[in-house]
Amino acid sequence: MDKSFWIERWANRQIGFHLPDVNPRLAPNVAHLGAPGRVLVPLCGKTVDMQFLAARGFEVEGVEFVPEAAQAFFDEAGVVPERLSRVGSGGQGRLEGLRHGNITIWVGDIFAIGPDQIAPVDAVYDRAALVALEPATRAAYVERLTALTAPGASLLLVTFEHDGAGGPPFSVAAEEAEALLAPSFGARLLERIDVLADNPRFRDRGVTRLCEPVFTGRRV
Repeated sequence: MDKSFWIERWANRQIGFHLPDVNPRLAPNVAHLGAPGRVLVPLCGKTVDMQFLAARGFEVEGVEFVPEAAQAFFDEAGVVPERLSRVGSGGQGRLEGLRHGNITIWVGDIFAIGPDQIAPVDAVYDRAALVALEPATRAAYVERLTALTAPGASLLLVTFEHDGAGGPPFSVAAEEAEALLAPSFGARLLERIDVLADNPRFRDRGVTRLCEPVFTGRRV
């Protein structure tokens, strides 16, 4: 993952990927996250999906490596977060975080966070992380999710399938997502929604096919 790309995007406020409202795939499928517990939201940015989950009783553990994005979430919510700091026992460096109520955003690299720093969590909600990663890093990402979740943890994943060149967001075929997640989460496709009409920025890039596959799974 090219961190400098995302840092520059946030610095220049080029965040067309941010949805001002709750992701439309979340509410109809939130039951697949199971009973409210600790839910991991990787590469969370400032998504208001975290507020949606917190309002339903989840303890939200977001992970975001761009500090400005994490701070913006609390600023726009009109709250002043508590500052946190943890050191992993497995040699990981210090992990800084921001917390208010039942929402915590850890400011760090999802690939570098140790299981004793934020895990085990009871669920994972990924609506923007897998599609932000280059193909070569996806298997390592799934390994990290496996390390940060408890057996039986629930998964809700939203990806993109499109016929455009490159990314992010990268196109992740439903078959690839299922193959990546099957060994650890037994993922299965719930639905595939055509969303091209709702995304003019993709059409402007010449994309003619854009779908959002939604998956659920349970950690084995």
